Amino acid sequence: MLMDRKYIFSLLLVLSGVFFTVTNVQAQDKKEKDKDKIELYQRYTPISWFYNEYWAQPFATTAIQSLHTVLFPRINSNAKILDLMCGSGRVTNALKKRGYKMTGLDASEGMLNFARVNAPGVPFMLDDARLFDIKDEFDAVICMNNGLNHILQWKELVMAYSKVYASLKKGGYFVFDMSLEEHYKNSFSKQRNWVERDNFSCLYNFNYNPQERLGAIDFVMFLAKQPAKTPEEKAAQVWGRVSWRVTQYCYSHLKIIDALEKVGFTVIKVYDGQDDLKRGAYNKGRRYYLCQKK
Repeated sequence: MLMDRKYIFSLLLVLSGVFFTVTNVQAQDKKEKDKDKIELYQRYTPISWFYNEYWAQPFATTAIQSLHTVLFPRINSNAKILDLMCGSGRVTNALKKRGYKMTGLDASEGMLNFARVNAPGVPFMLDDARLFDIKDEFDAVICMNNGLNHILQWKELVMAYSKVYASLKKGGYFVFDMSLEEHYKNSFSKQRNWVERDNFSCLYNFNYNPQERLGAIDFVMFLAKQPAKTPEEKAAQVWGRVSWRVTQYCYSHLKIIDALEKVGFTVIKVYDGQDDLKRGAYNKGRRYYLCQKK
């Protein structure tokens, strides 16, 4: 009888081990399948040089000014920070100069090529905000300049928030901005912009579809296939045309809060970019979220 009990107990241990092994394998398989379904976000790679040259520094200036109010008073001077969707690294470098221990992450290799130049010495990771896997490492994670608006599905926004939550130490902060409908209706209201230099011309248009809640930036670029110095060379230049679209989704404030609370974040405070942070028309309709992993 005693042997029977020992045998049954041993069998249960073996079966438990098999169950947990199978469960872990299934969880890993699901994780790999999720990765297979989601491609790295590369929409900025073809225009990374344009972003770095014309947009990155003004965007970084606004982001740093906002972080002075939202984040810096709450963290140590040598805090370890992840710049999520870091783009060309201008914000990363500014925080590095303040003494923070920075890591940058972006899904665009083109953007990271500029980031490595703009923020020398900072480790940069080629990965997606929805897929990266870091545990309990950072004192703070930031994601600035509408980065998360580029995630077009709510369930994938939840995925990104859950990855951020996992990457933070207990008590760590998550600070990000997102544009709401007021911003898209004002800043994406059929604006047209033109940039022209010796060897390229670029027309880019902003549009917002309120029914689909999608904001789009359409680029049409004309690039000279060879440089020209003299009037004769310019007259003989051959030009190539590139068309490209970058899309953002306009989430409601409530959907953003729902996603944050779903993964366990405590929302400490929400700042209005214009009224609370006094950053002018560029920040009209943009909100900054201060969250904590408790």
